[in-house]
Amino acid sequence: MDVVRRVVDAFNRHDWVAWESLYHSDAEWHDPPEVPGSGVRRGRQEIRRYFDELFEIAADGWNIELDAIESVGPDCVLIRARSVVVGRESRMATEDPVFQVVDLRHAKVWRVRNYRSSRDAIQAVGLRE
Repeated sequence: MDVVRRVVDAFNRHDWVAWESLYHSDAEWHDPPEVPGSGVRRGRQEIRRYFDELFEIAADGWNIELDAIESVGPDCVLIRARSVVVGRESRMATEDPVFQVVDLRHAKVWRVRNYRSSRDAIQAVGLRE
């Protein structure tokens, strides 16, 4: 769980060198299908480009605020958080829930699966609410 906390901290500081060092070279980022532009990004460079695009288009500020993080397997972590984005044009902050299942390999993030609800994330790891 420490690796995931460090990833979130690096993201919030926009410390991309630290952030990339915590991702496996062949990492995967999965967005839910209902998210515009969703899909699977492979490799830390492609994932990073995805975030760069999101920052460029919409965000003048972006932080992830962890609400809960729990181990759900030997190399699997469930995250409940909030994404706080400051719009580039509006300068208004919007907050959206974040539910992720993070799989680790060799103490690095290997796969991040994003879900629109806590229930979907919990079911993905075979648990019940």
